[in-house]
Amino acid sequence: MTTPPIVEGLLDFADDVLRAPAPKPAALRRAVSAAYYAVFHQLVRSAARQIFGDDPVHEVDWQVASRWYSHHDVKVVSGWVVNQAGRRQLPQSLQLLLDTPSPELIELAGIVSELQDSRIEADYVASEDLEADEVGFLVCQARRALALLTRLSGDRVSDNYLMLLLGGPRLPLRRAG
Repeated sequence: MTTPPIVEGLLDFADDVLRAPAPKPAALRRAVSAAYYAVFHQLVRSAARQIFGDDPVHEVDWQVASRWYSHHDVKVVSGWVVNQAGRRQLPQSLQLLLDTPSPELIELAGIVSELQDSRIEADYVASEDLEADEVGFLVCQARRALALLTRLSGDRVSDNYLMLLLGGPRLPLRRAG
């Protein structure tokens, strides 16, 4: 799976911020956002490719479909994977779809949630000071998530995770009972 220029550009931006001798707090905040958005864009691209296939002729289709995904849904579905791994109660249909997530998928879902929480905090909690080391860790986590996503290609439960990113939380799910 190829990495789109936007993903590389976002990670390059974060790296540039971290290479600065004394990065400004606003730049560190933007670097955290960039790390999260790099992963979000690659997740969405991977999910859209599941719908339309890998042929580059579908580039416009991937771009159009990418607007269908929401940050909220990505967060909720990632939580479902983590909950399924911890054997927490999920609706039966989700238990079937998410079956036994691989350690790599569990790690990916955890990183996605961590990056999203960090991005929200960086964007909206002005009183929170960020340290370059902390931001560097998050950028490394983003790179780890991208590597995991590449390795998970073709795994049934991982494919179901990507499918659920497109509105899974809006499905009429009943609790197991």
